[in-house]
Amino acid sequence: MDKVTQADVATRLGLHQTTVSAVLNNRSGAKIPEETRRRVLDAAEEMGYRPSLAARVLRRARSRAIGVIHSGCVTHQEVLKVMEVGRLIGERDYTPMVSDTLWFRQGVASACDLILDHAVEGVVLVRAGSRFPEEAMQRLLRAGIPLVAIEGVLQDKITQIVPDKRQGFYELMTHLIGVGHRRFALLGRWPDSHRERKHSPTAWAALDGIQDALREHELPADSVEVCIEDVWVPDVDDPYKMGKNAMQGILKRREKLPDCVLCTNDHWAVGAISACWDEGLTVPDDVAVTGFNNERLSDYCRPPLTTVAQPVHAMAREAVDRLWRMIEEEGDSQSPVTLALPCELVVRDSCGAVSGSKP
Repeated sequence: MDKVTQADVATRLGLHQTTVSAVLNNRSGAKIPEETRRRVLDAAEEMGYRPSLAARVLRRARSRAIGVIHSGCVTHQEVLKVMEVGRLIGERDYTPMVSDTLWFRQGVASACDLILDHAVEGVVLVRAGSRFPEEAMQRLLRAGIPLVAIEGVLQDKITQIVPDKRQGFYELMTHLIGVGHRRFALLGRWPDSHRERKHSPTAWAALDGIQDALREHELPADSVEVCIEDVWVPDVDDPYKMGKNAMQGILKRREKLPDCVLCTNDHWAVGAISACWDEGLTVPDDVAVTGFNNERLSDYCRPPLTTVAQPVHAMAREAVDRLWRMIEEEGDSQSPVTLALPCELVVRDSCGAVSGSKP
């Protein structure tokens, strides 16, 4: 079926095309009787008329579209971030144009092509990590497109909104020490690009928060064994596998289990719990396990998972608000910043609640 045009609507109603155009483009100053305006709008809806984005951009020199590029794993939290960003973009009377680097054979290059071809006025990058290379970032910056990021590997050229993982892990660790745990393992996944603190201080923030709590309670720094993997999950549809594998490694090489295993995300924690069950261990009686992110599954797994909730809605709003100001005010004179928003401890059964210190 051919696309319905303004000329088709005008022919249906027996009106001049300029009249129809004035109504459908909401042209200010056009003196169109209210009855005629309503007839045009009703006919356009009935016929399935859709305005041409390309024509609108040429006419207004603006697309009123904001790109959203996601390049992280497909989890409930990641989807929620993208959905909330899109909703807030719509509240600002812009059209969200979402692209995921996992959707394309050429990955990031094709995602950027889609965004650039539609002349977006700004871009929110969600989890622009190692899957989103520096050259892709530079390509968007060279096009003069304002950028704001939510999480990912830090880029000093753009503003990034992140969860305050240092504060979150500090509160989690303080709680665990308070219920009597003294020996810990930290399970996480850092690609090689994160190994230097300057490249990804957010990856180090978890360990910093843990060490803050240890110092405050006068416990030795080696109370925590840091078990960091340097590979990405090969199957994005199975984010639990790495956590299970890492926990199996701890169970095989340790004669004495840690009191509690802290995982840098909830999927790793669920994988770790699975590894414990396979070895006949009970969580939290034999070993406690905690996560991070407060994924929806964390309240439904067994045992329910103690975790730390990210401020998803606050991060999305801050990112969209800052980007909107950059667009509407034709640039933001302030230098790029990294803004860390507070997280919330969510205590459930998996952390245990022992009395006194363990031997």
